This record gives sequence, C-alpha cells and structure tokens, in this order.
Amino acid sequence: MNVIFSPEITFWVFGLVIFSPLFFFKSAFVKLTLAIYAYPIWVMFGLWVGIPATRVIRNVGIDFYDAQLGSACFYSLLSYCLFVCSLRKLRDRDYSFHRIPLTVGQRVFFLVMLILVLPVAYPAAWGVGSDRFGSFGSLVVVFFAVIVCSKSNSSKFDVLLSLVAALIMFMVFHGERVDFILMFAAIYIIAKGTSFVSLYKLAILVSFFLVIGIYGGINRAGGALDVTELFSIVSFAITNFGTAVDVVHVYLSSSWYYENISSDFRPIINVISSYLPLLPKSGAGSDYNFVWILREYIDNVGGGTFYTASMMAAGGFGVVISGYVYGVLFRFLFRQELYYSPVFIAFFVMQFRLQWYGLTYFGNVIFSMTILWAVLYVIRKQGLVVSKNKRLGRQLRDIEVG
Repeated sequence: MNVIFSPEITFWVFGLVIFSPLFFFKSAFVKLTLAIYAYPIWVMFGLWVGIPATRVIRNVGIDFYDAQLGSACFYSLLSYCLFVCSLRKLRDRDYSFHRIPLTVGQRVFFLVMLILVLPVAYPAAWGVGSDRFGSFGSLVVVFFAVIVCSKSNSSKFDVLLSLVAALIMFMVFHGERVDFILMFAAIYIIAKGTSFVSLYKLAILVSFFLVIGIYGGINRAGGALDVTELFSIVSFAITNFGTAVDVVHVYLSSSWYYENISSDFRPIINVISSYLPLLPKSGAGSDYNFVWILREYIDNVGGGTFYTASMMAAGGFGVVISGYVYGVLFRFLFRQELYYSPVFIAFFVMQFRLQWYGLTYFGNVIFSMTILWAVLYVIRKQGLVVSKNKRLGRQLRDIEVG
C-alpha cells in the first residue's frame, strides 16, 4: 500500500480534522470539552482503518463487534458534529465569571469540608483504606466548585485557591486523574479571569498533566520508573490509544448488543432515575446501568461513552441525537450566571467522568448542590433578618433618647 494511504497516516490526518474545531472556539472550557468528546472517536476511527487493536478490544471485543465498527464510528462522529454545531453561538464568547457572595469564613468552612471529605471519597490515595473509591465523591466536586466560584475579583492571588491546587496535585500524584485534572484547569482559567486561552498554552497544560497523570497511575499500581522511561511511555501514550480503549470497548459492545440482542431502554431509565433522588435503578452500580447489562454478554472493565445508553435504546439515531442534546445542555449551563456558576464549573470538571463513564454521576452533584443552596439561602435570609432587627433596635433607641 502507498505510504500516503497507510493506516497510520490516515489516522493522524483524521485526528487533525476531528480536533480542528478547537481552533474556532476561544473558550478553554469549550476547547477541552471538545477534545474529550473527540478522542474516543479518534480511537474508533484508528481501529476502523486498520490500526492494531489493543488491550480489551484485542483480547475480548473485536471478535464480537468487528462488523459494527464502521457504523458505530460513523454515528459517534455525527453526534460529535451535532455537538459542535450546537455550540456555534459560543465560538467567540468568553465565560462570564460571576462571584457568588461568600465571606472569607464561609470559604474557609468549605475548604475544611473539602479536606475532610477527600480521604472518605478516596481512601487508598490518603492511606486510610485499601479501596480506591469511598463515599461522598460528589461532595468533593461541589465543595471545589463553591470555593473557586467565590474567589475575590479584586485580587488575582487567592490563598484558598492555592491550597486547593496543592490538594489537587496531591490527588493526581496518587493516581486520581479523572476529575482532578480538569479541576486544576478550572483554577488556572478562573485565576486568569478569562476563559480565552490560546491552544498553545492549553497544549502545554494538557501535556504537563499527561506526564503527571501517567506517573500517578504507575505510582498507584506500585511501580517505579526513571525519567527516561517516563518520557518513553508518554511518547507511546500520545501516539496510541491510551485509556480511552476501555471506554470505546463498552460503546462498541452496545452497538453489537443493539444489532444482535434487542433495543433496551433500561440504561435510559438508569440515567433518568439518577437525577431523581431515592428512586431505584439509579446510579452506576444499578443493574440497569449499561456496564452491567453488557457484561452479561461481553466482558468489560467499566466506563463507556455517555451515548452508550442511547445506542442500546435507539441505535445510531439515539447516538446522534445525544450529541445535540448534550451540546444544548452545555451551552445552557455555560450561559448561566451567579448562583448557577458552580453548577457549570462542576459540570466542566466532570467532563471526563460524564463523557467517558456515563451521565449518571452528575445526579448526586445536582442533588448535593440543591441542598447546599437551600442551606445557604436560609443562612443568608436569617442574616438579613438579624441585620434588619439590629437596625430597627437602633432606631427605637434613638427615638427614646430623643
């Protein structure tokens, strides 16, 4: 075969095409979200044009869904195109940073709560347990969003944000990368006071965390390596599929399931239930979650693109529509102001988790944030009543004196 049309060259040319929308949007929030969306599709395209399959796809999946590979890739690409189109009005738009009015004492309280919750949510990283994940992971995201969105606009340097950044680096070094990499990106963007970040600076930031993230993953697994070996692994990771392979495997398995088993709306019920507190069949651990349903037929290690549920319910049509709906949701949250700002920041920092593991995870964040806002509203209301009573008391004393 002519080298111009080799799978490797085709793979990299397609990569340039699918990541090209990053050049047309100015906000780093949008750019990073687009990159996260595009990467699994790039992986699928590479498999389709003949790049050798790796990991679970080679060992388990390819014999099942080889016939569906091309169509599954095509539908995901169409969903990405609709996602990009739905964001076109944000092309030249900066994110409006609206500070939520919290006192220093209230911000310190949320920082203390964040420090207390982290070991509970990630026991192994803190050496307090053998399990990687614990409880209250959604509160980590909520407390983080509240702290960064209450940053003072009068000063670029924020002591509390610096402490939060140190906590994030600690978590990344200990192998927890999914939410924390985008937390650091959010801090960087908010500290700048604008989401307009050049693609060059963004690439440096992503490359830095790629190196740190790979080191953290090896450290979590109990391995060790020197600097030369680290850069060799990073180079391999950039030019190969990386951890997105596991995510793609689950999505491709859903394509096989739809074609060979049946249409299945249980994963959609699982997603909807996850946003309605206390309903059964909610959350990633439910037997209605697509990971567990698919595992009955094709083994997987978890994960799966967010449109996997739509593929199982409605095939390619569901995948394509999901891209547009997700874009509309992103655009809506991007435009919200004041008390809705933490919701968007939480949504942004969870992009890896939501896009590559499923939409069920954001339900707990919404529920926790609703309760938090209700508590803050009551506190603020009581503060206003107390202040009003004090003013009234002073006025009465002045009248008596007069």
